[in-house]
Amino acid sequence: MKKLPLGTQSFEVLRRSGDVYVDKTEDIYNLISSGRIYFLSRPRRFGKSLLISTLKELFKGNKEIFEGLYMCDKWNWSKKYPVIHLDFAEIDYTSVEELKKSLMDFINSTVINYNVSLTNSTLGSKFGQLIEQLHKASDERVVILVDEYDKPLIDSLNKAREVHQEIKETLHNFYQVIKGSDEHIKFMFMTGVSRFAGLSVFSALNNLNDITMNSKYAGICGYTQEELEDGFKEYIGSTAEYMGISKEELLTKIKYWYNGYSWDGEERVYNPFSMLAVVVMSVMPEIGLSQEINIVNHSEFRVAGNGSMGGNLDEVRIMDGDYYVRPSSYGGNDDSSGNVTTVSTGVADRIYGGFNYPVCK
Repeated sequence: MKKLPLGTQSFEVLRRSGDVYVDKTEDIYNLISSGRIYFLSRPRRFGKSLLISTLKELFKGNKEIFEGLYMCDKWNWSKKYPVIHLDFAEIDYTSVEELKKSLMDFINSTVINYNVSLTNSTLGSKFGQLIEQLHKASDERVVILVDEYDKPLIDSLNKAREVHQEIKETLHNFYQVIKGSDEHIKFMFMTGVSRFAGLSVFSALNNLNDITMNSKYAGICGYTQEELEDGFKEYIGSTAEYMGISKEELLTKIKYWYNGYSWDGEERVYNPFSMLAVVVMSVMPEIGLSQEINIVNHSEFRVAGNGSMGGNLDEVRIMDGDYYVRPSSYGGNDDSSGNVTTVSTGVADRIYGGFNYPVCK
């Protein structure tokens, strides 16, 4: 069996490692063929970063890792485009000053990677000059990929109103440059989990195509039912065997517990992170469910508000990227009521039915 792409967000790493990959390149081909400037909103851990990474490798002309995929014989691999890949998960935005400094560092790093020279000094003007110079140096227009554009805005909502507003204005001025650089841009794709009204990327770019609810791209991230059953056929079989049920019963349970998301009211897609967590137990049956959690980089767990976990876990479920357990026995103090009074940072604020113990590091 091919390896599961647990925690892998790099398309190149995934393909060179021979991991399971659900081919989304037909959607990508249709996307590029139909327009130029796009925005896509999806929940966290839904494959947005992998999609961005796939676009990056495509425009860089990395043909080798597209062998066997839909896109391989339909793309002009002789052209390689300069790519500006801005991932806000890697940007420091603890304050407005740090945000500006971090964006400036990103620009400087891109300058070094492409060996171009800039003379402008302010953040916005320097970003605009970078786009222009990359076009001139390569004689190809620039591809701009922005991942989690809204992360600084969301994470600053619990800060003072003026801090949030300053961050919003900084991003407004930064994104505003893109409109003035339109002649230098080949393609732009931006992802986030929300759409902030009034941010210049939406108000200034009047040709921005929001495909969040577009039925043509409802399955561009996540796994459809068919993709789940075809792409993970062997894992579904071994997982069903491990659980002592038929494949049909397992798929019925998956539908019942996870149900999928829909952006067009018809087709449903599953969260990739959650689905990988379901099938991963089949590859490590001898060490049980607690080790199954460890495989996705969580090494020390406890029940929130109840001390360290002990004994056995009856069930583990991963929903929206967070872990929920139903323990048969556990350490620490508890009144056996199943109520959790404190939940550690990073755990979702909703508790799912029957799974009363959110697990955190």
